Amino acid sequence: MTGDEPEALEPDEGDWRGRVLRQSLARSERSVRQRGIGPAQRIVEAAVALSEESGGGAFSIQQVVTRANVALQTFYRHFGSKDALLLAMLEESVGAGTAAMRRQVADQPDPLAALHRLITQPIATGTAGQGPSMSVIVREHYRLLELFPEEVERSSARYAEVVAGQITRAEMAGLVEPFDVEAQADLIGNLVLSQFHRVRLGSTHVPAATLAERCWRFCLASLSPTPKGIRRAARLPAIP
Repeated sequence: MTGDEPEALEPDEGDWRGRVLRQSLARSERSVRQRGIGPAQRIVEAAVALSEESGGGAFSIQQVVTRANVALQTFYRHFGSKDALLLAMLEESVGAGTAAMRRQVADQPDPLAALHRLITQPIATGTAGQGPSMSVIVREHYRLLELFPEEVERSSARYAEVVAGQITRAEMAGLVEPFDVEAQADLIGNLVLSQFHRVRLGSTHVPAATLAERCWRFCLASLSPTPKGIRRAARLPAIP
């Protein structure tokens, strides 16, 4: 280095050099994420579309990569197997459904009304809305749970977290007296899931609305409603 060249300064967290470095790193991270998630998202969307068209999960990996317009090696780089792709479909479905329910109860001032909706809606509407791809996910759920226990449990925990939040609100409002909010939310989540599966697969002759109401009454009783909570619950609208 000659005497006329300025000495290079290390970026300082508080000056412009630090800001430039942070912005550059953030842009690089976003670019890497987009390059990684973009093809994987197309693969999942292609699998869902093929499930809808075929009425089930009878699609091949080759059909998926052709539909997604990606190379076969790209598929295996992201997923490794068809089971891993089915897991991604399950996570996508559960995540979207839970986010939608979270939004629906976010502005509900009555925590019991919010709980009622969280517990009854998945069961009462089990055969509505989502098409054959949902039936594929339901049929594959317990097999995927054996193969990917941590991932499936983590996905299911999202719904339980929303339920736990509303149980806590109800407890603070003096409406219920739960013995363990997180444990009871987990049990409620598993009960709702099992009843949703029954309705979705047509394995019960009980009308969905009736099953949903029974599930609600059972869950409410398990939360030990106070006299105030019992009166409030009695005013909740019937399931259509």
